[in-house]
Amino acid sequence: MAILALTSLAGSPGVTTVAVGAALNWPRPVILVEADISKSSSILPGFLRGQVDHALGLTPLSVDHQRGEITLANLWAQTIELAPERYLIPGFSSLQAARGTTTLWVALGAALAGLEAAGVDVLVDLGRLSQNDSRMPLLQQADGVLLVARPVLPDVAALAPRVADLGTALGLAGRDGALSLLLVDSAHEGYSSAEISRALGLPVAARLDWDVRSAAVYSLGAARQLRFDRAPLARSLTTATEALSQGLAERAIRLGRRPSAPTDARTNTVLADASQTGDPS
Repeated sequence: MAILALTSLAGSPGVTTVAVGAALNWPRPVILVEADISKSSSILPGFLRGQVDHALGLTPLSVDHQRGEITLANLWAQTIELAPERYLIPGFSSLQAARGTTTLWVALGAALAGLEAAGVDVLVDLGRLSQNDSRMPLLQQADGVLLVARPVLPDVAALAPRVADLGTALGLAGRDGALSLLLVDSAHEGYSSAEISRALGLPVAARLDWDVRSAAVYSLGAARQLRFDRAPLARSLTTATEALSQGLAERAIRLGRRPSAPTDARTNTVLADASQTGDPS
């Protein structure tokens, strides 16, 4: 149905932790794409506890791209199941490959958009976005872009000089109004959502409570404690993901697109792709 990108412009607000938590709480089938080029996958050794070999992900997809095109079957072939109807495409296995990739992002965005017919949403973890970032073409194909930040003065100060340029870049791609904030509360300082929205000229799409134990479940694969679902971060993630999903659906309708109904996403998508290519498998 939609592509939602999560990124930061400064600091370490926990983009990957939020992305994993959002994927596990997302109300529809979803694929999480780990598109951080500053490091190799942190989800495989983190949430998945190093139990999955880093053979799949963006490195093989970049090879597919160099050989021709990225099909829906190529996408599904690089997924790992995080939970029922929650899938991961891990990041690059090589930092050299990650930093040397420039032409992949347009093709990847187009391929991810093709999942809409199967009723599959996509979350993209971009990590930190740098100036003149090579992944901007992927960001420009997203239906929504969340700037993950803490409600503290250093984060607000770092965002202020860049949000206008980022909004302009999205507008040039027809994504006006796609940019918003996702605030992750800090233990020490916290401006209100209204104050930060006024300072940056952006809406706050969601705000998450923070607690170290819950964060460790998503970032390190720690065991869930008793009543985990009632913990501040887990509870606020449930509320936030429902609001974000609904917001994307309403935006699609305003733009003249109606969200697809959920289906048996993986099977139907691969079969449809195979029928288009004449592959009987």
